[in-house]
Amino acid sequence: MDVRNLQKTVLEVLKKLELFKNLSNDYLVQIASSCVRRSHPKGAVLFYQTEMSSDLFVILSGKVKATLTGDDGNEVVLCFFNDGDFFGEMSLFDNQGRSATVTAETDCEMAVLERDKFIGLLMDSPEIAIELITTLSKRLRKTNEMVESLVFLDVRERLLKEFSGMAGPGGAAGKVLKVDKKTHQELACRIGASRESVSKCMKALIHEGVIDEKKDHFLVNLPNVKPRCPGI
Repeated sequence: MDVRNLQKTVLEVLKKLELFKNLSNDYLVQIASSCVRRSHPKGAVLFYQTEMSSDLFVILSGKVKATLTGDDGNEVVLCFFNDGDFFGEMSLFDNQGRSATVTAETDCEMAVLERDKFIGLLMDSPEIAIELITTLSKRLRKTNEMVESLVFLDVRERLLKEFSGMAGPGGAAGKVLKVDKKTHQELACRIGASRESVSKCMKALIHEGVIDEKKDHFLVNLPNVKPRCPGI
């Protein structure tokens, strides 16, 4: 992709971001021209937790996940970012190490904006700070929901909540969720549980008829949901 086509692609994505909705087209063109394009294959690590870097990433295409890894090597998935999302803003502001590891879930194309250029953008257009604060607040609320789930919900409830989120808007039509199939380890990382606990709970849910396991997806039958998985 040549520079002109890159700027056009970045510009099209920037125009869709709430963060930049109040900027003129000329200013957006300047921002697009300041971005650096980076390609990352599936499985590539964009940056590691605690790594010192402070660029802002905008996803032109693809999907990434943000994770935390404990001293025991266990991984917890914090969130996923898709086309048009941005991330990396925390280190951009406090100039500290990255708060999570970000890995490409698919082949990805990124537009990367250096910290100094973004800070200059904020100085010129302070209204961007309002949109950024709004985004940070939404992400903080999601973090609070995750903490609440870990503290107050058992593995069964966390699994069903995760399936509901994976189904997306309209996924509960008829109260049957259709979600892409994931390994027990992947589900464990998503809900902050051990693989053994997830396997035990999934076995119980399948036995109860709550989950119907297909070749490439799960069907989650909400009317069959019971209060808990015994012993978990």
